[in-house]
Amino acid sequence: MNRRELIKGLGALSATGLMAFKSDFLFADDELDSFELNGFDKSLSYEAGKEIRLGIIGFGIRGQQLVRAAGFPTEGWKSNLQAAAKKNPKDTRWTDYIGQPALNIKFKGICDIYDTKAQLAMEACGPEVIRFNTYQELLASPDIDAVIIATPDHWHAPMILEAAKQGKHVYVEKCLTRTAAEAVEVQHKVTDSGIKFQLGHQLRQTASYHAAKELISKGVLGKISLIQTNTNRNSANGAWVYDIPADATPETIDWPQFDQGEFNADRFFRWRKYWDYSTGLLGDLMTHDFDAVNQILSLGIPESVVSSGGIYYWQDGREVPDVLQVVMEYPQRNLSYNYSASQSNQKYRPNLIMGNEATMQIGAKVEVFPDPRSKKYAEKLRSGEFSPNTSIIEYNSNSPEVDGISSATTKYFMQKGMMYTNENGKRISPTYLHIREWLDSIRNGTPTSCNINEAFVEAISTHMSAEAYKTGRKVYWDKEKKEFAF
Repeated sequence: MNRRELIKGLGALSATGLMAFKSDFLFADDELDSFELNGFDKSLSYEAGKEIRLGIIGFGIRGQQLVRAAGFPTEGWKSNLQAAAKKNPKDTRWTDYIGQPALNIKFKGICDIYDTKAQLAMEACGPEVIRFNTYQELLASPDIDAVIIATPDHWHAPMILEAAKQGKHVYVEKCLTRTAAEAVEVQHKVTDSGIKFQLGHQLRQTASYHAAKELISKGVLGKISLIQTNTNRNSANGAWVYDIPADATPETIDWPQFDQGEFNADRFFRWRKYWDYSTGLLGDLMTHDFDAVNQILSLGIPESVVSSGGIYYWQDGREVPDVLQVVMEYPQRNLSYNYSASQSNQKYRPNLIMGNEATMQIGAKVEVFPDPRSKKYAEKLRSGEFSPNTSIIEYNSNSPEVDGISSATTKYFMQKGMMYTNENGKRISPTYLHIREWLDSIRNGTPTSCNINEAFVEAISTHMSAEAYKTGRKVYWDKEKKEFAF
């Protein structure tokens, strides 16, 4: 039986048997037995429990995406997808969206210091929502059980701490905090409070990463010694040079809540360019890749980090680098984690997990390539059954492919597996699943996959990388003192 015939036959196997991910996996020959997987069940069949009353703080790009994933789209987004579906019947984004089961939530409060975004949130979140002028007022409301925080990073720590004090459950976007000291305090206070916490790394819900974890645990790659993750973007949006609306003025933005000094629209809308509010590429993009690998391999906080790079292309007054290299060392695991980024080149570079027997390319799609010097696959390589340039295992969590995707930024996130995962041939938003997991935790006491301890690992690894870049030194983490060491 040739490989194509074998693949065709595998499609009929049950989800609980050998083909846990059904015909999305393309196995080769008698390796099948050693590649048996348990699967990752995130079914579209779902019944929500008791109603949960939410607040949303921050209704910018990501805030709108989170509220939409929870079931409350803006009219503009809804109209655009419906029009796209009429124009192209293969564009199923709208039907995929409305096929996601309701989560039984109500938004009871919103807070955004830009009037235009606050009004947009009011229109999207339903008739019972109230606008609060400050996050403190929202978190003090007895009508709110839990809060989604989607603000610039410098606000994360004070908002999380206040939420914990008020007993409000928290879903917060990455990076956990702006500084390492904040991360230490947040971990302590959240743990003591007992609130249910989720950090916004939706790749925790993407099936391809769960498949990768199982395959690695079965020895498919052999001994792993090097991990390479990458970011390549080459657009204004990809470098955070977002449009500044004409109505953005001190009259429509409560600037004193954001920062001190003179009003600065560039710093308000393009905040990721500045250390005062963010950690740049590290907190925005490296964190996704690092957390994805950490969920697979349980790396933890690195022994040491070095970083280098600079502002080589976007000469627009930014402070954070647009080219960056990071090396994290794990001597106790005998491996290195590398991150490489450019904001002036669009060439897609897949993330790689490299072992002595095979290499795994991982994103929305998982592919395993046998190493030319592999002992495990040596016989098949010699016979020509296997080739170093042809994958022996494939899985695509975006399958079926998405039509109607145009922007470079959207394509980037699609390739990473952040936009969709796949269940029984139907696409599901990982963000929807990540929010749903948090809500289930609130209702039932079940664990969240990106809890405060996982979030702490992400934050400290990120801040070690930032400190290494800023100082030009190798940075260590003192676990006893909970501070940097050099």
